[in-house]
Amino acid sequence: MTTLDTGATAVVPTHLRSTVNWGAIALAVLIGLGVTLLLVTIGAAAGAMVEDGGDVAKGDEGKIAAALGSWAIIAALGGTFVGSYIGGRYTRWTSLGGAVYHALGAWGLSLGIGIWLGTNGASGLLGSSLTSAANTPRADIARSTGTKPEDIADAIGWGGWALALGLVLTLIVSITAWRFGSHRHLDDFEVKPA
Repeated sequence: MTTLDTGATAVVPTHLRSTVNWGAIALAVLIGLGVTLLLVTIGAAAGAMVEDGGDVAKGDEGKIAAALGSWAIIAALGGTFVGSYIGGRYTRWTSLGGAVYHALGAWGLSLGIGIWLGTNGASGLLGSSLTSAANTPRADIARSTGTKPEDIADAIGWGGWALALGLVLTLIVSITAWRFGSHRHLDDFEVKPA
């Protein structure tokens, strides 16, 4: 067992020392969000080119929504994998537990940033839609939607389950990619502690 003499009376085994590399976590989050945004933008550009709304006029809203949701999940998983892998490569040698802790930190930080960005975007969207609804008579709103409250509740329920599944999948991908990217042994230019 390798020990580290701290100069005090206590001797701490080196395998019990742990440090969190916040630089690697921040790098993983920034790269992951960047890759996700890039993939979402590519998907939005491709979706905008689909016959200029011709499919929506044919009543294929469900197919378009499913394709959009699937691409959003692929973009989130791809961004998470790339960011976590690079964050793992950026850290020094780490154990399995260290890789899991770093991946959890990066996942939690990116989730917090995502929630903050989402709530800011949603509040802006909600504010503009409320302004529009305030200027539209209620009878016109009811006629234009043609959607039953049960259908809306069902869609919200499925959206919640999809979000929960997406969060679990991104957590699994983050831990796996961080461990896959992290160093399993010391590099040649580093020396093992005596």
